[in-house]
Amino acid sequence: MKIAVFSRWNATCGVSLHAEILVREWIRNGHDVTVFAPIIRENEVDWHHKKLDVEDEDYVKRVFIEGEDDLRFFKVKPDELRDFDVILIESYPFLPHRAIYETLSKLGENVPSFLVVHEGSSDELEKGLNLLKIAKSVIVFDFRFIGDVLGRFYSLVKRKIEIIPYPAYDRIKDAEKAKRKKRFGDPILVLFSYGRQPKKEYYDYIRVTELLKKDYNLEFEYRIMRSNGLIEEANKPWIKQWRERPPFEKIFNYLVNSDIHLLPKGRTNKAVVSSTVYQSLSSLTPTIAPMTKHFELIPEDDQGVGAVIKYRNIIDLEHRLIRIIEEEWYRNAIVEAMKRFVRERRHQLIAEKYIDLFEKNIK
Repeated sequence: MKIAVFSRWNATCGVSLHAEILVREWIRNGHDVTVFAPIIRENEVDWHHKKLDVEDEDYVKRVFIEGEDDLRFFKVKPDELRDFDVILIESYPFLPHRAIYETLSKLGENVPSFLVVHEGSSDELEKGLNLLKIAKSVIVFDFRFIGDVLGRFYSLVKRKIEIIPYPAYDRIKDAEKAKRKKRFGDPILVLFSYGRQPKKEYYDYIRVTELLKKDYNLEFEYRIMRSNGLIEEANKPWIKQWRERPPFEKIFNYLVNSDIHLLPKGRTNKAVVSSTVYQSLSSLTPTIAPMTKHFELIPEDDQGVGAVIKYRNIIDLEHRLIRIIEEEWYRNAIVEAMKRFVRERRHQLIAEKYIDLFEKNIK
């Protein structure tokens, strides 16, 4: 199948990761894919969009400017799209929706388009209204997006909504092999965070490491890999931080060689998922995160066991962290929950769901 994808690419955000996971699996399975991505600029309009420290693949074309909807800034002509079987649009607020719509309109119904909703509210999605109208299917990650994001446009799309979960990158076998070579906390307990979240979202973790030193006298190192600037408040003897935007292969190695993953996230009222969870859980490194909407659909049992351990306040964070450090059964139960979560949403399965959807709509 010949597939065109409009998306961010090789960038530090969930839009990019979603496309990368799908496209690489499609190519591995023999499909012909071209990615139309934004031109990288020094001053990006969105703090999420930072280019990874990698070269683009040959099938990637950087052809549009984020936030610019004028066709003068859109370097794709209708004739370049006519030979594709399907077009997948990863929709997000800074995508040039109008330019894409005007280009696709000239193709008629010859090349069906499919829209993946990354927006977290109806207001954010409003610019994509015309693309919603012409899409064969509108894809959301879970039921919350239907009421919270598509609600205002429900009458237009209710017959073409598809729920396909965000894909979980499956490296369980690699992680199991690596973990067999490393005992928990040996030679030193390693805590790890990564990403480009605002600095304040790390403050709970910095504070709890102070408690680990003061009240428990633990020997450990908290490693923070930052996409953007370093955190002044993290200048502690037991904290090592550095700036890097590596590909996932390297992030995966950092994760499997850590003992606990501390995932920073801020509160929001929007419909959201955490791409970091879907990228990192197959490392089988227990993950702690704040109780926010990013993780609200990830269940925990009455013992506090789940694929993600969600804390409610600093006391709960301290309690959960110490349990992971001291109670082997608890760590093992968390790892088993992580495996179940990943296997149910493994990237190979989700990529195939998209292909099945495309095939149903090709004339």
